[in-house]
Amino acid sequence: MKEIGLGLLFTSAFVSSTLLPGGSEALFVALLWQGGHAPLPLLLTATAGNALGGLTSLGVGALIARRYPA
Repeated sequence: MKEIGLGLLFTSAFVSSTLLPGGSEALFVALLWQGGHAPLPLLLTATAGNALGGLTSLGVGALIARRYPA
């Protein structure tokens, strides 16, 4: 069950850091209060999801800029 929670947190953080709205902070707090997860794995998972989502947005923006230069 722990893997599902971390997977959901990663997915929520990834989606939240792109143009789509999401609530990764609420899920982070809910999983933390639930008590089934240690804080460090939750923090690292959310950080990885946010970082990779941000890099994905950057990559998409770079591809669009190359395809349609100003």
